[in-house]
Amino acid sequence: MMTARSYLPNRQRTHESGSGRLVQFPPRCIWITRESSSSAWVVLHGNRGWLFGDFRAALGEAHWLSKNCGLPIRRAAG
Repeated sequence: MMTARSYLPNRQRTHESGSGRLVQFPPRCIWITRESSSSAWVVLHGNRGWLFGDFRAALGEAHWLSKNCGLPIRRAAG
């Protein structure tokens, strides 16, 4: 199982796109929300997400990400 501890995305990535250039900005927070079709919880950081079976495990991962990435945690309604 891949967790945030095993992969942290680069702070900023750029992609060449034809005649333009796409810049992905770094994430501004760590999101934690309930998965809509089940009782699972999702932690989101940038374009990565981790699924957890309970809130306590999801919150633990969100706190680890927050501490190591220097970003606040936001809880989405759901």
